[in-house]
Amino acid sequence: MMMVQRYEDTELTDLKPLPAPKIVATPDGIANELFGDVAMVLEFIGCYRGLLMPDKSCPITAGMSLACNIPSHT
Repeated sequence: MMMVQRYEDTELTDLKPLPAPKIVATPDGIANELFGDVAMVLEFIGCYRGLLMPDKSCPITAGMSLACNIPSHT
């Protein structure tokens, strides 16, 4: 078995900067800042779908989740 040497990140010298983030297109009425929250909720639902909805096959998409968060103008 090969041993992997672990390093403290403050000791590394050949670090490269992270790439600049790209803005994700969202529907009108949803701030780009909410995209991470929507992604987190969808990941949670995907991981625990069997516990949350054991007898149903109900696909939930990012678009559906974003659309549900748009405030109505009525």
